[in-house]
Amino acid sequence: MADTSECVVSQSIRVGGVPYQSISNLVLAGLSTQDDTLNSDGGRLYGSFVKSGSNYILTLYKDGAKSESVATATTTAFGLADVVEANGSGLSGTVNLAGYENDDTSILVTALLATDIDLPHRGLDSLCDYDAAVGFAHYHLLAWNYLKSHIISRYKSIIWNSDFIDVAQINGGSGGYDLGRCLNLGTLRECAAHYAFARIAERQATDTTGIWWQKQKDSKAKVNEFLKSLELVFDTNQDRVEDKCRSFGVSKISRA
Repeated sequence: MADTSECVVSQSIRVGGVPYQSISNLVLAGLSTQDDTLNSDGGRLYGSFVKSGSNYILTLYKDGAKSESVATATTTAFGLADVVEANGSGLSGTVNLAGYENDDTSILVTALLATDIDLPHRGLDSLCDYDAAVGFAHYHLLAWNYLKSHIISRYKSIIWNSDFIDVAQINGGSGGYDLGRCLNLGTLRECAAHYAFARIAERQATDTTGIWWQKQKDSKAKVNEFLKSLELVFDTNQDRVEDKCRSFGVSKISRA
């Protein structure tokens, strides 16, 4: 089974002057981090969600100009929908299309934080863990999941949104950790690359005295340094539902 990414989705649509969330729980498989087969913009995707006749259509692109589509989801009823590849991208998955008020043509999706070109060492494609089709995507997804968990554990009171749409809560309440509130996830790119490399190096190490063991230790130390000096910026009032007013107050949090 292919590795999947639980993506962070940021939307721009407003209804009555306040944010409106129409998309949640975007999960993608088939992400490539190999430079020649990239199907994202360094882990980012750009999207639009529009209504055409009776169809609701989500289209994802790998470029900000939205000229290269890589995946789509189409439905006539709200709820979970399949995401299918476009233009041979290899991407697939599922998404919850939760509602519609107006077209949203400025969606930003974060599916990964780093790709192979960001790794701190070169010439790794000869390693047995390298996948010729998708590169070291598995390890970049490990880094993405680790850093999402780290953000949630440290800043849960800031990113918890009781009105956030999350299908995991449908039968047990409402709300979720809205990582879309973090305005500068991209600052974690180097940290993510070192985490991914540390996991790659771990796999190569045959003892605790060799070069691979030392390399994984060095990258783990880098990860810890990044996280100790981490400063994330949050939109603390990003409620994204029609009955709440959103302000643009931001919270800067650093950890020494």
